[in-house]
Amino acid sequence: MAQQTPIGLHNEAKPRQGRGSTEVRLGTREGELPSIAVRISVVIRFVAATSPNAIGICLSQRSTIMCKINGFFGLTLLMVPFTAMADWTYIDSIDPFTDEPSRAAIWEDESHRIQLSREKDGKAVWMYLTRKLSGSFEPDTPIEYRVDQLVLRGENMIDLHELLERYLNKPSYIWEPGTVAFSTWHGDPNEPGGCGFIGELLHGETLRVRYWISKVDRETFSVDLTGSDESILIGLDLSSEDCAQ
Repeated sequence: MAQQTPIGLHNEAKPRQGRGSTEVRLGTREGELPSIAVRISVVIRFVAATSPNAIGICLSQRSTIMCKINGFFGLTLLMVPFTAMADWTYIDSIDPFTDEPSRAAIWEDESHRIQLSREKDGKAVWMYLTRKLSGSFEPDTPIEYRVDQLVLRGENMIDLHELLERYLNKPSYIWEPGTVAFSTWHGDPNEPGGCGFIGELLHGETLRVRYWISKVDRETFSVDLTGSDESILIGLDLSSEDCAQ
């Protein structure tokens, strides 16, 4: 994936983040430190082998270590199992291949990963939902999602996608066995509807997501939105005034 600065291992669980940089302090329980340190050491050695001049720090999520080297995030997640709380973070960097800004807001736990990012034109916002559990998403089925007790979204996702693709040649839904991506906001706070779903995330408490894993079974999970504001605003290049209620 991408890239950061020397790693420090501290007995604190809370990440400290600033625009364009990320410092992560890994909390550990008694007896866990050697195991975690070894795993992180392996990650750093891997990064050093693939990029000899890189100095790196690893951003930790539950069951995941995401490394940043020389200020650039890449696209590969290194999976390293250890205990940590699920949290929101963000990517705010320059793509080393295109020299264009690369931004996203990310939430992750041991079972799922959510990424919010804009299309390449910098407008519409898509949600990428990745399932880490065994099995896969049922093809061509909607992802339903709702913030608190607000409007349920996604019920007509497949019908809308088929209409947009047929008449405008513009897809709004992409299915892969382990990841489903779909358009969730037009991207302009000044257009009708304002910030829509993104505004709900910024001012809400809980995001609930439901999806099909077969023709008869569904899976549901919840995302705590506490502390998500900074990650969402930076990841989508918004200001707090853009989506103020």
